[in-house]
Amino acid sequence: MKLSLIFAIFCAMLNGQTTFWVEQRTRISGSNATPRIDGLMNSQLTPKLGVFAWFQTQNGYSQAYGGITYSPKP
Repeated sequence: MKLSLIFAIFCAMLNGQTTFWVEQRTRISGSNATPRIDGLMNSQLTPKLGVFAWFQTQNGYSQAYGGITYSPKP
């Protein structure tokens, strides 16, 4: 699954317009600081079809989502 998502993202970045951002945050509670990293990649393959991948990671927890986007009107 991870390999297919990485392959899809790589192929999408070769075509069309690609938007990507990564953000680092730190939550401070009392004397504890918990770092977290979020990221999003969005790429248009055609005027109506695209792909996206989003991720979030911090100590002890990570998640990622990916999929296809569709816009009926370009």
